[in-house]
Amino acid sequence: MAENAAESVTKGARVVASGGLFTEQWATEDGEARDSTKVHAAAIGASLRFAVAHLQKTERPSDADAGE
Repeated sequence: MAENAAESVTKGARVVASGGLFTEQWATEDGEARDSTKVHAAAIGASLRFAVAHLQKTERPSDADAGE
C-alpha cells in the first residue's frame, strides 16, 4: 500500500485514510511524560474535493509469490 500511495499522491496532497487511530505513551529518561498519536491505515485514497483521479489497477501477487 505504501508504494502505491507514494506513486499516487504528492507531498501536501489531501488524502482520505480509513483505519485505526491510537496513542502511544512513554516517559523519557528524565521522567518527562510523552505521547504520540499514530494512524494505522487500512486504506488510503486521494481526496476528490480539490482533485481528479485516474485509476489504474495494480497486479496483485499470486498466493505462491506471497510467501517469498
